[in-house]
Amino acid sequence: MAYSFNSAYLDSVGANPDEDTYVDSRNTLDTKITYRLTPHISVFGEFTNITEQPLRNYFGIPSRPTATRSIRGTPTSALTGASKLQEPTMPCRRRPSPVR
Repeated sequence: MAYSFNSAYLDSVGANPDEDTYVDSRNTLDTKITYRLTPHISVFGEFTNITEQPLRNYFGIPSRPTATRSIRGTPTSALTGASKLQEPTMPCRRRPSPVR
């Protein structure tokens, strides 16, 4: 599990400070689980923003919201694999240097 806190930050500058646009602070909780099927194949599932924290924008001060977007939790899953480099079937030999 992962907890993230993002503090409020300036998103765009307006003609005066009352028109500056900010993104409000928010807390999110994510989780991920991975299971190795073989040494080279794994399956994983993750879920981001479990608490479904909205994304809010405001002008100048938090009591002047401009937009609130509902960010739903997002599930993801995948099967991953890595190929193993094959060993050469015959050892590589250096070519002998020509005699001079």
